[in-house]
Amino acid sequence: MKKDILYLSVIILIIMIAIISKNNNDNGKEIKNNSLQEQQITTTPQKQEQNIIKKEEEKEILKNDNIENTYNEMIDRLPDHFMVCIPIETVTCTEGKCENTNSKVFNLLSGGKSNSNISRCDSKGCDTYPSIYKTSGIFEIIQPEEPRGFFLKRQSFSLDKDQLNNYLPYTEIVSLSLVTQISSGYCIDIKYGQ
Repeated sequence: MKKDILYLSVIILIIMIAIISKNNNDNGKEIKNNSLQEQQITTTPQKQEQNIIKKEEEKEILKNDNIENTYNEMIDRLPDHFMVCIPIETVTCTEGKCENTNSKVFNLLSGGKSNSNISRCDSKGCDTYPSIYKTSGIFEIIQPEEPRGFFLKRQSFSLDKDQLNNYLPYTEIVSLSLVTQISSGYCIDIKYGQ
């Protein structure tokens, strides 16, 4: 009797596995494992094309050509630097209200961990400050030695093998009187002045 129950249980288990496998393979669907979560992805030709387009969009780098042009026009008048950080978008907050604004300021980084400088520049020139440089995981935090109401945090290298390591994301937070600006964009490692 115990043997019969065991055989019956094994047969039911095999049938259940077969049904589950058949359901997962019906309608062009397959299960694909992701290290963080299990996702179900359809593999119809139309869906495959959308995934490819999405992947290509993710690799695209947003740029701010206006500020890059200002930077390139001023390059002979700028302080020595190895990196320029250019904002893509800026949010300005005052009196409890925030709105998207157009930043015209870019940052320059120079020196090393022991003698670093940070510059905030626009079309009129740059203000340069001796800075403190700290590392936190894959991020670098740069702020003036004397408080000036701003700091910059940037990713020091890319975890994405497809992303170029000379276009790395950053965020700058600036306090101007009672106004706060948060800018995010990309830093370009240019090795200028080295």
